[in-house]
Amino acid sequence: MTNQPKMSAAELGSLWLTYNKKTLILRMLEYFIEKADDEEVKNLMSGLLEQLHPKVIEMKSMFENEGAACPEGFAKEDVNLGASKLWENGFDIMLSRVLKEISTGLYALHLTISYREDIIHFYQQLTEITETYYNLFTQYLLKKSILPRPNYVTMPKAMDFITDKQYMKGTNILGNRRPLNIVEFGVLYRSFESNIMGMQLLKGFAQCAKDKEVQKYFTKGMELSKEILKEDGDILLQNSTPGYTGRNSHQFNDRSIFR
Repeated sequence: MTNQPKMSAAELGSLWLTYNKKTLILRMLEYFIEKADDEEVKNLMSGLLEQLHPKVIEMKSMFENEGAACPEGFAKEDVNLGASKLWENGFDIMLSRVLKEISTGLYALHLTISYREDIIHFYQQLTEITETYYNLFTQYLLKKSILPRPNYVTMPKAMDFITDKQYMKGTNILGNRRPLNIVEFGVLYRSFESNIMGMQLLKGFAQCAKDKEVQKYFTKGMELSKEILKEDGDILLQNSTPGYTGRNSHQFNDRSIFR
């Protein structure tokens, strides 16, 4: 008999979501490994799969020990490894990097609503895996000149304080729109990255979807990403700021971005 406390509702919900997400990622990794023609990419994907597979087994044991049903998750038969290659080289690592970004935020949330020591330790381990592979993926993409870096700015030589109460609204008392600050630019740039990836992902799914309704759903999502990209681009253009250029670096010296 163990003196371990029962799993709380919040902990059960977190593990349920994590199990479904992790089994989906395993299936995607298996597909990307099958289609990879770059040995370094294959090794990166295989390394992540080898780290995540035992965590899925561990979660299954947690459910069983609580007398709870295990989520169905995503199984090997859910993915056709013999399907044609849908995306160009580099997309696999780009998407995996985005998935690690999402995981980072989710693990932070799940950790803060966990109280049992073994579950806290479980999410700490997943966080460590995620941080390691996020860095490995990022460095690979930079080395291959696939991932563009955000714009540069000249460094501020002095600091100042916000005094305009309308600052958060984007306008001042006279109704003039203020320039973007660098925090806002970072959020918009991140939106560019994620929506470009989302658009490419959905385009691939739409091309191979057999069900017309499912195909329409993917297409609708792709159009939504396009709308977001256009809105983000318009905001940057209004501030005379280049957006997601696809280059590794872009020198940008508009000091107004610090206001």
